[in-house]
Amino acid sequence: MPEPRHFSAGSGGIVSTADDMARWLVLQNNAGRTGDGERVASADAVEATHTPSADDGSYALGWMKRESDPGDQARSTQVWHGGAISTYSSYQFLVPETGYGAAVLFNSGIALNEADTWALADGLLAMTEGREPERHESSLWKVDAVFGALTVATAALGVWGVLRRRRWAANRTCRPRWRIPLRLLPYLAPPALLAVFQPAADFLMGGRDATWTQRFYAIPAELTFLGVAALASLAVLTARLTTLARQRPARGERSGTSVE
Repeated sequence: MPEPRHFSAGSGGIVSTADDMARWLVLQNNAGRTGDGERVASADAVEATHTPSADDGSYALGWMKRESDPGDQARSTQVWHGGAISTYSSYQFLVPETGYGAAVLFNSGIALNEADTWALADGLLAMTEGREPERHESSLWKVDAVFGALTVATAALGVWGVLRRRRWAANRTCRPRWRIPLRLLPYLAPPALLAVFQPAADFLMGGRDATWTQRFYAIPAELTFLGVAALASLAVLTARLTTLARQRPARGERSGTSVE
């Protein structure tokens, strides 16, 4: 899919190829020299980009450092970084102890979470260390299945609510009017959530603004459910209030009373 138009700068907007990424990793693991021995950066400069700051402890200059796990002696210390936007993502790592490095490029974006992309990179890392890659099964399809079922159920309930609007209105004409808003108030929740979704997402993402299309790439099943729920709620609200407004005068006239 084409990447949606959006503002991107610096490392968030780099486009590369597998071959160029391999050359880049050779440079990083070869103290600033290319595979042909050409000096591009000093060894000290490369080492500085791999060294985390004292304040953070893991984040360096465009790289992160993951120390080996004391409980798993086979896992080496890695220098790594990953990134994702709407339609593509990448993950790269270096293993200073062995000299290996790998860059994994994906034609799926932020819909894949870090655990999924790292699982493929970790399989390559395991092979360089002589380990059997662990089997990894993504849980994203389960999340999509749950929200898919909720979306179908919500749409069905919306249709059912619209079809039985006359019966609902008839049952309310003999009851106190102040109870009607209380019964209808929950139907305002899905439209309200949809209305505040964008500012809330911007806040949770640390001020990173995005279009609806970009948000949809990230959580398509969740946004589809929220959109269907909002439409179903508005349809039920409109149908019930319209029918109620029509039935009240009719019942008043039949009983011989005036309705204002």
